[in-house]
This record gives sequence, C-alpha cells and structure tokens, in this order.
Amino acid sequence: MKQTLQIDHALRLVPYYKVNHCEEALAWYQDVNLVYLVDGVKRPYSPATLEAMYSYLDQHGELFFGLKSRTRENGFQLGMLLYLRIISPL
Repeated sequence: MKQTLQIDHALRLVPYYKVNHCEEALAWYQDVNLVYLVDGVKRPYSPATLEAMYSYLDQHGELFFGLKSRTRENGFQLGMLLYLRIISPL
C-alpha cells in the first residue's frame, strides 16, 4: 500500500487513491494547448476520460498528487507525479 511521502516541511506527495483532485485536474485538461502537449490532439478531456487516465496510470505505476502547504491541514495541489519502474530485457 502506498504511503504519503513527506518531501520537506512544505511539500508532500499523496497517493492518488487518498485524495480526489479530479475537479482541479479536469480544469487543467480543458486547456486544449495543454492536452496537445500531453496527447498530441487539441480536444479537452471529459470527466470519464480523466478518470480512465488516472485509473490506468494508478494501476500501472505509482501515481501521486503533489501537495504544497504551510501546514499539513492546509494544502493546495501542485500537480501529479507518476513513477514507473520499467524493466527491459538485456
């Protein structure tokens, strides 16, 4: 089970399943220029597409949201982080 990672006094990474920041993330993915940088198409995400993406990433890697705060109780989202361990044959 993934745990919250305290990076320093103000920054922590919270596992995807422990927070719901889809509303904030959906706003990001309404920006067609951002979507173009991510996916190569200029089409905003629907809520279902966003949830499908996050579910896939969480199943295939370690998906975290980065939260920065002055106190542990008061935080705001900086972005997401996906850690993938890729093992390739030699």
